[in-house]
Amino acid sequence: VLQVVQAITTTAVTHVSDGGQVDTTLTASITPSATSSKILVLISQNNKVERGGAVLLNYELRLFRDSTNIEYWDSVCAEECQNDGSFYGSNHAYHYQDSPSSTSALVYKTTGRIVSSGGGRTVAFQNGSAPSTMTLMEIAG
Repeated sequence: VLQVVQAITTTAVTHVSDGGQVDTTLTASITPSATSSKILVLISQNNKVERGGAVLLNYELRLFRDSTNIEYWDSVCAEECQNDGSFYGSNHAYHYQDSPSSTSALVYKTTGRIVSSGGGRTVAFQNGSAPSTMTLMEIAG
């Protein structure tokens, strides 16, 4: 491990269904020391989902390096959000190993989008100012 960078956000962002991608404000930057380096991205994304009158709620989380979408996780919350309760608060953990082949400064960020449409569904990232974190680790290639 050549370097470690950690970022934290507590900025609350609420997203409603049919609203496209929303920036969660979770962002971190790192400058690799060699083009052969890998970047391990570790994410703990806080969220609270509310189904409204809908039966279930699915949303996706996307990871960007600069303006490039390099990974996405879909059907987040699909199983746990179709039970009897109408809202759920949790932290979801994600990881991704990137091979950017760069020694320029790189900015990683997450965005979210509700996949299910209509029904008053919402996702609140950093609900109540609860923290989300992103850790970037440069691994020697």
